Amino acid sequence: MAVSEVKELNSNGEEQVLHNIYLREKFKDFQKSLENEFSNMIDKRLGDFEEENLPVAECLELLAINHMESIYNIFVAILVLLFFNKVLEEIVHTGSPNLDLSLIIWAFGGLDRVIVIWVCMFTSTSVLVYLSFHHWAHYRHNMPAVYDSVGGIIYIAYLSLFLYLPLQSLLYHELPPASSFIILCEQVRMFMKTWAFVRSNLNRAIKYKKNDDCQAGNLCPDFSYYLYFLFAPTLVYRDEYPRNETCDWQQVFNDLSQDWWNSTSYARFYRTWNCVVHDWLYEYVYRDIVAWQRKQGEGCARLRCFPMLVVFFISSVVHEYILAFAFKFFYPVLLVMFGGFGVAFMFVNSKARQFNIFLWVTLIFGTGVLMCLYSMEWYARINCPPEGYLDYLVPRSLACEFSS
Repeated sequence: MAVSEVKELNSNGEEQVLHNIYLREKFKDFQKSLENEFSNMIDKRLGDFEEENLPVAECLELLAINHMESIYNIFVAILVLLFFNKVLEEIVHTGSPNLDLSLIIWAFGGLDRVIVIWVCMFTSTSVLVYLSFHHWAHYRHNMPAVYDSVGGIIYIAYLSLFLYLPLQSLLYHELPPASSFIILCEQVRMFMKTWAFVRSNLNRAIKYKKNDDCQAGNLCPDFSYYLYFLFAPTLVYRDEYPRNETCDWQQVFNDLSQDWWNSTSYARFYRTWNCVVHDWLYEYVYRDIVAWQRKQGEGCARLRCFPMLVVFFISSVVHEYILAFAFKFFYPVLLVMFGGFGVAFMFVNSKARQFNIFLWVTLIFGTGVLMCLYSMEWYARINCPPEGYLDYLVPRSLACEFSS
């Protein structure tokens, strides 16, 4: 090989090395600029949320996944097929599409009484709760011990009456199941809204020091904030919420749950099945119990499963409460399945995709068991005679003989 050729190769090699060094430096600069851009974007995004707003914003990622729209379309298709199946069945048997809506009309009977009960509940929740809390917050600093004691008693008495009076009216008028569900679900929703508003604003008044003009105007939120909260699709109170310029109602309704159908554990299923209720339980039950445990000492704080068990107990009792008074009988199937097997499955930690199959098998099986047992008890209450006072607590279908 000639000397000139060797020099040429060395020259080309040096140029290649220099070129590679140049590209590497440019790539580092580009990588740094990207990191800065992403960092600024994240800081800007987080700046829009205060720390207290984070639990509410956890469910705002659903529409990045298109699975929800597919699930929605599947259910719509099933409803359409069921409708045409009913029409064809009526045509075959009667010769005309004679749709019998008597069952639906009966189930939603007494809507005039439902409206009256709802208006009374909403008026007490919106006006009475706000005015009482506003008075307590602005005057408790004069006599803190007296106002706290009397206010606490009145608050507990109000919540008790709020549970009792609508329930007594529901039973007195013998409202059918669907109308009863409306009253009971709205009662629970307003109860949770009331608790959230009082609990979220309690510390404002407690931390207020007399003659502190800076905090005097912030003891109780404006009524407009509270009224907006009563209609907002959230159970966690905040003075302000992250909002877009326009409202996409489809997104609002989809954000009530995440992609629970892809869950690979029951823990994730419970967190994503109903984000609104999960946020309330986490914010006002779970966190408060954890804070109480820490105050009691390290020994109590080690019982990490205790807050979770309390959350499950409250949730299962409320579910059973709604079913019991809507159907007018006590049959704690849901209480046992949700508060028993549901809690046990929480301790099964798995990230395997196969667990999703187990999840769906248990959900479908459990739903079938609930439908069968509650239906059997419903017809047993109609066809079998009562058996004394225990009839309110003992399922009648256990002793009732069904004929084919």
